[in-house]
Amino acid sequence: MKTPDDLRARITADLRPVRPLLTPWQRALLIAPAAALAWAAAPGVLGLRGDLDTVGPWLAWGGSILQLGVALALIAAALREAVPAGAWPRSTTRALLAAGVLCTVAFALATSAASPPEPGAHQDTLRAWWGCWEGAVLAGAPLVLLLIVLIARGLPMRPGLAGGLAGLGAGAAVDGGWRLYCNYSSPIHVVSSHGGAVLALAVAGAIAGVTVGRLRQIFRQEDR
Repeated sequence: MKTPDDLRARITADLRPVRPLLTPWQRALLIAPAAALAWAAAPGVLGLRGDLDTVGPWLAWGGSILQLGVALALIAAALREAVPAGAWPRSTTRALLAAGVLCTVAFALATSAASPPEPGAHQDTLRAWWGCWEGAVLAGAPLVLLLIVLIARGLPMRPGLAGGLAGLGAGAAVDGGWRLYCNYSSPIHVVSSHGGAVLALAVAGAIAGVTVGRLRQIFRQEDR
């Protein structure tokens, strides 16, 4: 089938050079300052926990920086999902999802072992639980929104997974800093409140990703 000359001329006139898409890791590094800001929000604004010396620098700061690294890996995976045929294998994706969740649990248990809560001190209350959950969600929400915008500019084949990875990455970044601020060493508090915030951000990201995918399909159908 031969393309009509007038159609060929219109296509040629419409051609524009495009800038090559950066790799997922390069785009993740561009987002790194925003992730670092979410990580530093709690300790920078609210202050540091009182038992940092007891917890020790390796567990406190080293663990939190490790969580930031996991967050960047999750963010890179989310941005990679936005590129057709660029997604990582399911095994790699599952490993990253597991790492994002297990970091919160593992560091909660390790911190409690290094600095066990004293009887009667810092009694966990519903208000304290809610304060940590709400604060962590609010700190991570802008980063999730930014990542969803970047994902929406791509063409994710699994938008829910892309959004979930983005939300979990934002949650891991926030949790890495939040544990430097929160004075509660009880694993129950950390896993349910801090971990609950991480889960909420992941679910919000997944819902946003699915919503973006459906809106894209609707717009395509309307254009036909």
